[in-house]
Amino acid sequence: MVAHLTQSLGWTWGTLIVALLGAAAVWTVVWAFRAVRREPDRRPGTALLFGAPLVVTTVALGAWFTLDEWDWLLEDGSVESGAAVAPEVEAGDGTERFRVVDGSTVTYSVEERLGGSRSTAVGVTDSVAGEIALDRATPSASTLGTIVVNVERFSSDSTLRDRRIRHDFLQSTEFPFATFEPTAVKGLPDEPIGSEPVEVEIAGDLTVKETTAPATFAGRVELDGDELRAEVSTTVLMSTYDVGPISISGFVSTADEVGLTFALIARPTDAPGLAPTDELADHPPDDLA
Repeated sequence: MVAHLTQSLGWTWGTLIVALLGAAAVWTVVWAFRAVRREPDRRPGTALLFGAPLVVTTVALGAWFTLDEWDWLLEDGSVESGAAVAPEVEAGDGTERFRVVDGSTVTYSVEERLGGSRSTAVGVTDSVAGEIALDRATPSASTLGTIVVNVERFSSDSTLRDRRIRHDFLQSTEFPFATFEPTAVKGLPDEPIGSEPVEVEIAGDLTVKETTAPATFAGRVELDGDELRAEVSTTVLMSTYDVGPISISGFVSTADEVGLTFALIARPTDAPGLAPTDELADHPPDDLA
């Protein structure tokens, strides 16, 4: 209903109406006090009775026309989705299935302006899943499967920021999972990976909400026994995925560019302690708000 009303009147008209009512209320109150000073026994009661409803009306209409700016405060705001679960990757001859495990994270970082100050807002989620078909003898023949990230679980140093992002920008209660589907991996050698990290570049399709766009991550990969570690990063535009840039009443705003970092740890799927894939889907959400 609010959206329909604002579309019909437009935000400019809504603001003008509220401003006019506010000016009328202020004028009435001022006139009332002047009347009290001039003639204490005449009209002040009537003036105040007229002014008070105008003040209340102004506040109510102001709240009505800006409802989309603060209605998220009235909602529960807690995380509703379960853990991220990625599809299994097909392991061919000579390859071994590795799965992303606990300790893996996905981090966003974006320049934030609050009033006249600037800072970097950072959010982290540890709900990330994926599989790799690793060819130890010929790493370049390995296959990286789809990476699934629960973006509803992004947590920063501000609970209010997290709730606002979930409600209005990522809309992650409705779209809790983002995916990265690799299409090409450059840099993996044709011989076994030694103790030194290997520089890689991973191109693919990043899907956030209902938008899919190409993205390329760059970073390092290393293999230490049965533990595969990777840290890769990229920069994307929030406007590409219709999640920003954020601007709230001209007081809080962000840049359009946001940095994304995947810090992944993977171990063989038959490693002790790893739950079967079908059990991961029943993992309950953390108690986040």
